[in-house]
Amino acid sequence: MDMYYRVEDTGYPGHRIAFNEIKEGYAIYINGNLSFKINDYVFVKADSNGQICPEINEEGRGRIIDIDHDKEGRFICVLMDNGQCGQLKTNQIELIKRNH
Repeated sequence: MDMYYRVEDTGYPGHRIAFNEIKEGYAIYINGNLSFKINDYVFVKADSNGQICPEINEEGRGRIIDIDHDKEGRFICVLMDNGQCGQLKTNQIELIKRNH
């Protein structure tokens, strides 16, 4: 793992959040592998029920702007190219390009 201020378990199997020196979520590790970081460019897809999240109503591209987690297992906040923004589960996004 990269050097971070701290890495925490999330309560979801294999998912850990890395925090930077100012204690903001910076990266998601899944099963020990770096999966997503702040500012990564991703593709957002619907889940098996055709749902994305209440704030995002169509699949598309966006940028990760926040990493944290809620009670429903949503870890990543994505600002979509169309201006919509919402919290997503990790299985709803695919990495397009690592920004750094």
